[in-house]
Amino acid sequence: MSTLNRATIEAQIVKKSLKDSAFRQSLIANPKAAIEKSYGITLPADVKINVYEETADIFNIVLPATGSTGADLSGLTGSVAMGWGSAAECFAECTQCGNNDTTCQPGPTEE
Repeated sequence: MSTLNRATIEAQIVKKSLKDSAFRQSLIANPKAAIEKSYGITLPADVKINVYEETADIFNIVLPATGSTGADLSGLTGSVAMGWGSAAECFAECTQCGNNDTTCQPGPTEE
């Protein structure tokens, strides 16, 4: 299994939320519990997760922490592993690939 980073985890969660409305609603209501339940993982106790749903007239900007790389998620492996190297890569391909499950892996015609 591959080691995960924040970008790959976030990309997979966003993709799942677009395909599974029940997961999306639980993610909005209680993000940490929804992620732990859906992926069968336990996040570190000090990790807090905020989810904001964008609309046509509301958008969110996430500023990185200064002097910190954020929560250490490097030890997570397992069912949230995915094949793309970055969230941008996944988002660029997801509209083109034939994968209709919760894994973000290149399709048969993609590199």
